[in-house]
Amino acid sequence: MGVRRCEFCENADLLDGIDSSQFLRSDQSGVLNGDLTVNGFLKVNGNFIQFPTTNFSCNATTAGAVRYDPGLGKLLLCNGTNFEVISSS
Repeated sequence: MGVRRCEFCENADLLDGIDSSQFLRSDQSGVLNGDLTVNGFLKVNGNFIQFPTTNFSCNATTAGAVRYDPGLGKLLLCNGTNFEVISSS
């Protein structure tokens, strides 16, 4: 009987060849570069949600997107054609 080798055991820093630093963790801050789809409710347990303040085109692709306009001091919703004010303060 020979020595059995475990091919995936030699590098515990990788999961399916992906470095562990590429994963989002639930116990640390992180950045996701891409889209995140939530099927179900999104519950935020924190003090605030920060909206982007940079301007972007309102079109069919960005319909439903929300941004904050610091000049107006208002939240804007892209309706697929134009931005509409969704807050009054």
